[in-house]
Amino acid sequence: MLDDWGFEKKVFSITLDNASSNNNIQNFLKEHLGLSNSLLLDGEFFHIRCSAHILNVRVTESKTLLFFECVRNVGDIDTTIGLRSDRVTRWNSTFIMLQSAINYCHAFYSLSLRDSNFKCCSTSEEWRLKQCVIF
Repeated sequence: MLDDWGFEKKVFSITLDNASSNNNIQNFLKEHLGLSNSLLLDGEFFHIRCSAHILNVRVTESKTLLFFECVRNVGDIDTTIGLRSDRVTRWNSTFIMLQSAINYCHAFYSLSLRDSNFKCCSTSEEWRLKQCVIF
């Protein structure tokens, strides 16, 4: 397809997420373009890993334990839904994150009362607006 579209001499680099299957396709493309002498800088910068996946930040274990203690204390939360993270590489992840977070709104409020470092808890009005948007 690169040949058909005339891109074979125009590709400097490709950016892929860090899935191992992507290593295979980038190796194949790099070899193919190398055979036709089409790689700029001999392909030194051909495969650029996705920075969103590399810089993925996780919360600490102690914060997680404190949050789930709040979930237990609040009670009556359907934990089978789970919490979802927003992923910049997934187009619908913000919707899924908000949808799951609404289920835990009372636990987030409880966490804001117990942890003075947790400063980004939504107000009651903000939770209500999120529910209107999602449902």
